[in-house]
Amino acid sequence: MTTALYGGSFDPPHLGHLAIARQVLERFAVDRLVFLPASHSPLKEGTPTATDAQRLDMLRLATIDEPRFSVSDFELRKGGISYTVDTLRVWRQQEPNTELLFIAGMDSLLTLHAWREPLEIIRLCKFVTFRRPGFPLPSPEELKLPQDVARQLLAQVIDGPLVDVSSSDIRARAAQGEALDGLVPDPIAKYIATNGLYTNPELETRNQELRTKNQELRTKNQELRTKNQELRTRN
Repeated sequence: MTTALYGGSFDPPHLGHLAIARQVLERFAVDRLVFLPASHSPLKEGTPTATDAQRLDMLRLATIDEPRFSVSDFELRKGGISYTVDTLRVWRQQEPNTELLFIAGMDSLLTLHAWREPLEIIRLCKFVTFRRPGFPLPSPEELKLPQDVARQLLAQVIDGPLVDVSSSDIRARAAQGEALDGLVPDPIAKYIATNGLYTNPELETRNQELRTKNQELRTKNQELRTKNQELRTRN
């Protein structure tokens, strides 16, 4: 049995999330992929805009047509800050004979050294990273982990699907009353509209400011990584 755990805020879940999940099913012969909405990420600014119950509802709507998809409320029931290592330990105890994959994005890989017990995370699961198209592959040194571990993690980086969509953009569009066609499945678009989600301008503005600052930092870091790669190539 192979199980893939896909964590995140899923606020809301969108077509990009689903494209990655389907690619995992196909590429790794996964028997089950579990979406794990986080209560609160220790390394992300802001808080989820939708309630826990609403995020669960949307995930269930998004995954209803694929029998290998499931949704777990484990981290929501636990509450507080969601630490991946704690979730993996519990999963490993409950399913000791299951091969575990953990699905992450490149941003997560670059900050993995700052997660709680990163080496234990790598011991408990196969840490698979999806790289956005055009995103440069970091060097082992940039991961700030033991070099043998860093090389192992980089060998498990795969190119993600060509789906340019983010939850923050969807929330911003919803706040302006714009259509969400091509960004989320139709049942989720209807759910967002019916429940008036993401229409609190003050809250969304505050979260958007935090996200913008974070994006500026990520852009600067990416520029530095690109320059470093160019220098290494020349040398």
